[in-house]
Formats: sequence, C-alpha cells, structure tokens
Amino acid sequence: MSSWFVYRGPFVGFEDLGKVVKCKFSGNPTYITAGRFKVMAYMYEYNADLGILVFPDLDGRLVYDEEDRATSSLWDVMARNNGIAKITLSNGRSLYMVRADPAEAEGPGAVWEITKSRLLNVLKGEGVISP
Repeated sequence: MSSWFVYRGPFVGFEDLGKVVKCKFSGNPTYITAGRFKVMAYMYEYNADLGILVFPDLDGRLVYDEEDRATSSLWDVMARNNGIAKITLSNGRSLYMVRADPAEAEGPGAVWEITKSRLLNVLKGEGVISP
C-alpha cells in the first residue's frame, strides 16, 4: 500500500507513487501559468512520472504574455474535454490540468462529484488506479 504525504500549503505529493498534485485557487492566467511550471519543477525534483495542476477557472481577459496565451489555449482544450487537458512532456511524462470549480455546480456535493470524476479519469487513464 502506498503512503501519501501532504506538504503544508497548496502542494500535495504522492511519494511512493511518483505523482505530484498542485492546487491553485485563482483564475488569473499568470498565476496558473506559474503553477504549471511549478508542477513541472516538482516532477523533475521528485522524479515524478505524473503531475496534476488543479484550479477553478481562467480569466482570459488577464492574459499578459505568450506563456499566459499558451495557458489560455490549454483552458480552451479543457473546455472541449470535460475540464481536463493533458500535456505530454519531452521526457514522455504527463502533466494534466484539471478544473475544480466551486461555481460549476449547485452545492459542494455536486462540485465534489464532478471534480472526483475528473481526477479519477486522469488516475485511471494513467494506470495509477484500476478502472
């Protein structure tokens, strides 16, 4: 059985599984872009084969530079793919961007079910958990 460890703050890691999950509580493209790069850095630092960036939404009106435009394009992919975008890194490892938005549904239970479904789809698709 794998153990999980939690860092204080918005970073959660899965030590034995080689997975990284980072949550951002903002829709600012610059902040989300920074989170995407931080997940890649954590993946490198912890030799993780899977990274997941979870955030609620993206305000396309606040795009600042080319990196933010790339993040905004990934948000468009997420909109077409049930709130999930997969990025395959040059080393073959995967980074996912996953939407978890409290404003997406009525009540915390409904939001939890939507978010849980997305995260389970990612984990099952990557073979982390059995389908």
